[in-house]
Amino acid sequence: MLLIVLLALSLACVVLYAREDEDGTMHSVQNAVSGIVAPFKFVGSFGGSLISSAGTAIGDATASESAREALREQNLELSERAGQLERYVQEDQALQEVLDLRDVYGSASVGARVIGRSADAWNRIVTIDKGSDAGIESGYAVTGQSGLIGTVVSTTASTADVRLVKDAQSSVSAMVQSSRVEGSVRGSIGGALHFENMASDATVEEGDVIVSSGLDGMAARGIIIGTVTGVEKNANGATVRATVAPNGEVALMQDVHVVIGAQSEGANAPSAEEAESDGDASSASSLSGLRAENQELRERVARLEEYMQESERLQALVDAQEAYGFESLGARVIGRSSSEWERSITIDRGSDDGLKSGMPVMGQAGLVGMVVSTTSETAKVRLVQDAQSGASAMVRSGNIEGIVRGSVEGVLYFEDMAADAMVNEGDVVITSGIGGSYFKGLVIGTVTKVERNASGSTMRAVVAQSGDGGLLQEVLVVLSMQSEGAASSTFKDPNAQAGASASGSNAAGSNGAGGSDASGSAGTSGDDGGDGSGEDPSSTDPEGDAGNES
Repeated sequence: MLLIVLLALSLACVVLYAREDEDGTMHSVQNAVSGIVAPFKFVGSFGGSLISSAGTAIGDATASESAREALREQNLELSERAGQLERYVQEDQALQEVLDLRDVYGSASVGARVIGRSADAWNRIVTIDKGSDAGIESGYAVTGQSGLIGTVVSTTASTADVRLVKDAQSSVSAMVQSSRVEGSVRGSIGGALHFENMASDATVEEGDVIVSSGLDGMAARGIIIGTVTGVEKNANGATVRATVAPNGEVALMQDVHVVIGAQSEGANAPSAEEAESDGDASSASSLSGLRAENQELRERVARLEEYMQESERLQALVDAQEAYGFESLGARVIGRSSSEWERSITIDRGSDDGLKSGMPVMGQAGLVGMVVSTTSETAKVRLVQDAQSGASAMVRSGNIEGIVRGSVEGVLYFEDMAADAMVNEGDVVITSGIGGSYFKGLVIGTVTKVERNASGSTMRAVVAQSGDGGLLQEVLVVLSMQSEGAASSTFKDPNAQAGASASGSNAAGSNGAGGSDASGSAGTSGDDGGDGSGEDPSSTDPEGDAGNES
């Protein structure tokens, strides 16, 4: 009878704990108990450390010279690679400054020591010796010498519990470092890591390095998680999920860092000299020292690879900015819609930065979409692939005009053309500026397929976006145009009432040939609101295919 009562009481406590927030009674009791037992955890951890150290010493003493030599060669190659990538840190930070982007790689942290570990497979949690008094809060990412190891789930004044990435309840937004394929890394009861929730056409290969994407707001972008060791595919050959081997053995980790915020201005990634001096202490001839150095070097190379890849993306944005001649503000993608019915992204700029509905958003190679709503710090951007999206467009090499619309399946269609229009594969489609929603001359994409009627006239064409529109990391929000001949810098708010749109059309009609209304609508000359020259800002093509223009 007593056992039944205790079981019922335990079940009630579990339900109450799950339903209340972190300030609830059960959470307060848990934190109080954690604070009381913390000294005992430290004593237990000390004893465990002695046993672990003894095991490491035995392993070092029995290790073969060939195993140590193999690690030395790997470490030398990694060190040389890190030296080659070092220059990209300053290059990337300079480009961030040009685009006024916030640094997502640099971060401040608090050092801590592991003082306790869970003993069961259901809860893979470690306790560290720093808590709320050190500025640590739930949700903060925790890293070790090998990369990301977990997330803070609860704190006391002097301790914090960290749920490891291997825990069955753990989920971290992640991506393949080389291809930027996004998904999530989840733990399991058995302790295996799986990379899943990818796009249906995603390709993941063994050997791919998986890093945090930062989209969940929990871990900074670019922290290494591990390497793909196995890939599961469905009958169609698409990747279902991948098995990820962590970069290091978390069970043996003693010292960690809790990421608590943005790094101080001017702070850089560790230099090659600093990395070398840090590695000297652990790069002794012992097998454990070489392994520790190997983990640190892998983590460092992964971080520097992020700087290199971002510098290439940012340079493409700067080139586009200069080619089009518009005033813009850089922004980072911090969220994506997960539904096919709504294709949108969230960026880390909002009304406090001057953003408003109706502003065009550009990517590395062309138009991305339009701002449709803002908060003080963020903005929602409807992508051109969205089924509700529509943009007045034209073929750049001719006078064929129409509408580019998105669809539920995410395909772009160029349609509503004249009955005798002839569109061909390879034609570049740009915004026409008619209607004032977008400036004239922004590249949308290239025609890849044409559907014709019985007489041979074009019914509609499929348009492929330039660049990797589905894997956007950074974008430009167009604030105004600077180049002569560009369209008006007044935006048409997609949320405005239809009456406002109608009055703008009337204003356009009174301007006469070649004139421009406040919304940038075209006059009777067919120019989209530029000056007398009718210069097309897309004639300076960031992709170098301006030769297609007649």
